[in-house]
Formats: sequence, structure tokens, C-alpha cells
Amino acid sequence: MTPNHVSPLRIADGMSVASIAPKVTGSVPDFWSGIPDNLYRFIVENCHEGVWMINPETQTLYVNRKMAEMLGCTVDDLMGGDVLGFIDPAYRASFVTHQLLRRNGESEQYEFCLRNKLDEPVWVLIAATPIMQNDVFTGTLAMVMDISSRKQMETELLQSVQRFHLALQATRDGIWEWDFRESRMYFSARFCEILGYAADDTALERSYHAWASRIHPSHRGFVEQQLQRHLAENVPFEVEYLHLHRSGTYRWHKANGQARFDENGKPYRMAGSVRDISEEKEVEQAMLQEKAFSDSIINSLPGVFYLLDESGRLERWNRNLERVAGRSSEEVANMPALDLVAPEDRPQVLEVFEAALRQGWGKAEARLQHIDGSTRDFYFNGKLVRHGARHALVGMGIDISERKETEQLLRLSESKYRMLFDFNPVPLFMVRAKDLQFLDVNYAAMQHYQFTKEEFLRMSYAQVEFGASGNSLADRAQSFDRVVTHSRKDGQRMQMQVSHHLIDHNNEEALLFLCLDVTEKLKNEELLRRSYEEIRELAVHLQDVREKERTEIARDIHDELGQALTAVRMNLSSILRKPEETLQNLEKIREALALTEQTMSSVRKIATELRPTLLDDLGLVEALRWYVDGFRKRMDLQVFLCTSCTGTISDPQISIVIFRIVQESLTNIARHALAGKVQVSIEQSGTSLLLRIEDDGVGFDIATARKADSLGMLGLKERAQSIKGEYTVVSWPGRGTVVQVFVPDAFVNSN
Repeated sequence: MTPNHVSPLRIADGMSVASIAPKVTGSVPDFWSGIPDNLYRFIVENCHEGVWMINPETQTLYVNRKMAEMLGCTVDDLMGGDVLGFIDPAYRASFVTHQLLRRNGESEQYEFCLRNKLDEPVWVLIAATPIMQNDVFTGTLAMVMDISSRKQMETELLQSVQRFHLALQATRDGIWEWDFRESRMYFSARFCEILGYAADDTALERSYHAWASRIHPSHRGFVEQQLQRHLAENVPFEVEYLHLHRSGTYRWHKANGQARFDENGKPYRMAGSVRDISEEKEVEQAMLQEKAFSDSIINSLPGVFYLLDESGRLERWNRNLERVAGRSSEEVANMPALDLVAPEDRPQVLEVFEAALRQGWGKAEARLQHIDGSTRDFYFNGKLVRHGARHALVGMGIDISERKETEQLLRLSESKYRMLFDFNPVPLFMVRAKDLQFLDVNYAAMQHYQFTKEEFLRMSYAQVEFGASGNSLADRAQSFDRVVTHSRKDGQRMQMQVSHHLIDHNNEEALLFLCLDVTEKLKNEELLRRSYEEIRELAVHLQDVREKERTEIARDIHDELGQALTAVRMNLSSILRKPEETLQNLEKIREALALTEQTMSSVRKIATELRPTLLDDLGLVEALRWYVDGFRKRMDLQVFLCTSCTGTISDPQISIVIFRIVQESLTNIARHALAGKVQVSIEQSGTSLLLRIEDDGVGFDIATARKADSLGMLGLKERAQSIKGEYTVVSWPGRGTVVQVFVPDAFVNSN
């Protein structure tokens, strides 16, 4: 291929760009042939339009940076690739047609739709030229202009006035035209709308002076200066300024324009567009505020922020890094980042940094050193990112000095815990929650259970406690003072009071058992219980003895004293039948006889109180009926007995106890209840007996009576318990009292 040279290529009316074309011998102007090749490349690389060169197979031979930017790619992304991959599918067929023209040696310009890297449409104006070598087609050179933002406007300018006005209505830009010769300006409807006026509003003065007077005073001089430069030097006219809106507020406008000059170089006409960019400015301002805000966030982070280039230099950091290092921002900027790390940690940090550059991320724990030599522990993490044209490592460092101190304290605490665990005099177990496998035991456990530590660690807790299971224990996070049976190595069983707690042990759930041997304690409690039972049996026995003694006393009084008194009475009676012999002593005899009768009555009363003979002769029901009748007469109290018993009492002791309870209860009612009516009922249900005594007296507070430790109630309760009965009292102040005694096996046979 022959050397290339720069030649002008016309692509639009009034516009020209530089392009590369084959050199034709003898036809190159001296101006172009004198320019070196490196200048050609400089011109192409810095061209405002895209340059794209492809071979006949549509593979990319060359693109400049502008072309790559249009497609959102890098130059390397495009080199060697097929151009068809970036052509909109709807235009691929027409592209083939255009290529046929290139093969025939024809140049042309046309609009085309490409697709960028994000598959977004990019409208371009292409000026394509065939590259011929010895009349052989060797490729295509295309100048590409991005017309996406102005395509609609430019299309309408080239077409009819009607299309032009439709475009004006559709675009966001307002169109203006300035006729220098007639000193008047034309504003499109959109332009008027941007200023806050209707298109036909006569209040809007359409002149340059009126337009310029509405520019903000601080911007007016700059706008006029740029306009004069354009008219004098034909430099691009593009300005941003604040312009007065009809509402009285200033809004941001962006204006650009192009003047036309006559043959004398004097401008006679200028046209351009205006866009309201207030929203964009607000967004831009918001972005600036966001940047300032992000900077403040970075500086307020609790840790250190860093951005390291590939050489290990800090490109950006926050104030915390300066504070931790004790250095100014100038000092930090002029020293390698590694110098901020404690010397002992630098090799490790350098290794992590180099690995992060290779794999894209890194993390490390290291100490940052203050200028005074003190250090603080940090945890660093970083990620490799693209920063401009190079890679950089960005990340954070979190101060973990307190955590390190806590870890040290935890290690000391663990040592103390180990001492408390190992040397505790009470057996302690550490058991895995899910399977009850022993994890640790203390010396007391090994001594008490006679297993070595190695033997324990091969065992399950279920081998020590009978009936233990993982579910039954682990489901309860903690349990206190369970008494269970444990076995020692020699098979001996022990009663252990066990408490367990769910804890974390090496990142798994475990149960900590505290086991206290209560075998001897339970034995002593059993002995004490038996002693209480024996005392109660002794009390029952003593009660039986008293009853037997009373029976004997009653029998003796009745049999001996009663007989003697009977004899006295008989003798006295016989004397009375012989009045002629005892007339002188008749009065004394009568007195003795009365005294004898009184004595016999007292003897009968005493004997009955000691042991009602009716209990032995007629049974419990008749004895109660006799006693209730007598009590009613003596106390002038309405007392009634109701009974349905037909069975035989199984034990005489039951009869005397029930009788005594009724006897004492009625006495208490007479003394304290102020009752008018008492109902005594004794019922039989199967072999059980139910005694119920109910009065309508003043009642009392049960709690107060219990606090007072009433011996009367306690005595009645003891009597009931002596026959395996249950004694209960229910009372309400002002509503009476109910006493009940239930004896389960009182009768021999059912009713």
C-alpha cells in the first residue's frame, strides 16, 4: 500500500474534515506533501469526528479515539472486529449496498444508525471513501460524525419548511435567527416558550438589544465578548448564561450559533438555538453537592479511607488517616503508604498488596504507626478498580485495637475459667448438645466417677445418667436441681442433683452440667421421714393406749364403784322399809340416799365421757345420735344428725376418732360460733366415709387461724390423719363454717 497523505474531503455544505487517502503520484499539493506522517496521525487522533478504516471483509483496520467513544468502547475493543456487529440490524442490508459502491471506487455520504456497546442507537453521518491501490479495492475509509443530538434539526433544515417547523415543535431547543441588515431577530415558538411568552405575544420585543438586556448583568459581558469573538474570528459560539424569564426569575440557557459572512467577510446573518438547561444545572449542582457530601462522609468514616495507585502511593485518603499517622496531608502525599505501617508488618502488607493487584481484592490485619512510634491495630480490605487510565486499590481500614484488647482479655478470662472449671470441687461436665458426647470434664468428675479423662471423652452422657437423651436435655436451654441416678465406673449408683445450661463451646452448642452428689442427703431425708412416720404411729399408739385406759377406768368405775354405791343404796332402802327401827335416823338416811343417787349419776356421766358404751354396744351412728340429742338438750342449740350409713366400721379406732371429732367440733361451735343451727351428716359411699359438720355461725378467717397456729384445728387434723383420713375446714366471716373428714376405707362392706 502506498504511503498515505492528508487531503480535504467534503462531507456537507460548508463543512470539511481531514481524512487519509491513497497518495496519487504527481497530484499532491506541495502543502500536504510536506507534512510528516506523525503529524497525519496527530491530526487524525485529535479529529472531532470519528475515523474508521475497514478491509474488504469489513474487519476494522483502524479507528481513532473519537470513534471508539461514540460506541462506548476502547480502541482495543474495536481493532480487528467485524463492523457488522455495531450496525443496527435494520441497516445491515443497506450497508452491503454501500460497500458495493466502495468496491466500484465510488465515495458517498449518508446517514446511518449504529449500536454502541450498550446496544443503544447512535445516529451518525458517514462520509465513506474507497481505498484503492493500483485500481484494486483494498478497504474503506469513513469519516463518522455523531448526529444523534442534532439529527432531527439538521434533517429538517435540509428538507421542506413544513418539516422544519414540525422539528421546531418537537425539539427542546428554541431556534433564533438574527438578520444584521434589517436589525431584527426571529424567535421560534419554543424559543418564546423558553422565555415565558406565547409565540404571538407582542410583549416580547424581538431584537438583539432586548434579548441582551435580559441576560443577567454578571453574565452579559461574557456573552457579548464571545459573540464578538465569533463574528471577528469565526470561533464557535457556544455560551451558558442566566436569562430573565417572564416570571421575573433567572433561568439557565445554553445558546450556540453560526454566522454567515458575505464576500467581504462581513456577517449578514446568524442563526442558532437556545435550550433551557436549568434542570441540568440543578442536577449538576446536586452532583457537586453530592460530591461534597460524599467527601464529608469519607472524612467522617470511623476508619481510614485510602486509594492506592499501582506503585503504592496514596492518591486519596481521609482525615482519619492523617490523625492516626500524626502527619499532615502534605507529609502523607509525599511518602509511600507502606511507611505508615509498623515496620514488623510491612512485609505482610506488601505481599497482600501485590496479591490484590493480581486477583482484584485483598484483606489484612496490620498496625499503623503514629509519628511518635505508637501503633494501632487495623483490619484492611481493598478492591482493585479502574481509576482514570490506571488501576488503583480502594478500601477501608477499621480500627480493631479495642477488639484486640478484648481478645487478650478473653484469653485471660479463658485461663481463669479453665482454673475454675478444672479445680472446682463439684463434678462438672461439658457435653455436646446434639449427641451428648463428652467434650470436657474436671478433676472432681474424674475422681467422683472413677473414669479417666480419655475414657470420658470416648463416652456419651447417656452412659452416665439413666434415661438421658439429647432431645430431652437440649430442648431445655437450662434446668435446675434435677435429681437423677448416675453410675460410677464400678457400677455403683449415685443420686445426683444436676443443673445444666446451654452455652457456646468452640462455635457449637454445648451443655454445661454441674453435678452434686446427694445420695447421703437423700438417705438422711428418708431416715427423717421414717422417724416422722414412727412418731406419728407412736402418737396413734398413745391415743389407743389412752382410749384403752379410759375404757378400763370407765369399766372399773362402773363395775366396782357403781356396785358399791348400789349396795349402799339397797341397804339404805331396806332401812327405810323398817321405820320403827330407824325413826331417829330417818332424816340422815334420806340425805345419804340422795347423795348416793347423785354419786351414781356422776359416775355414769364420767364413764360415758371416758368411753361411750354405745360405741361398743350399738356402733358409731347410734352413739352419735345419742350424743347429738344430749348436746341439743344441754346447749339449747338446734343440732341435727343425718346419716345413710348401713355398713360396718372396719376398725373400732375409726369410730372413736370420728366420735371425738364430732364431740370436739360441737364443743367449739358452742363456745365460739354463736350459731343457731348445726347440721351433722355422716354418709357412706362404697367403703368410704364422709363426715360433714356445718353451722350458720359467725365463721372465721382461715388464713388468720393458720397464722395463729390453732392447736384445736391441728389436733383435729392429727386425729383424722391417724385413721388415714383427710380433714378440711372451709369458713367465711359472717357466713358460717363447714368441717369435713373423709376416710377412704372406713367400712368393711359397701352400702
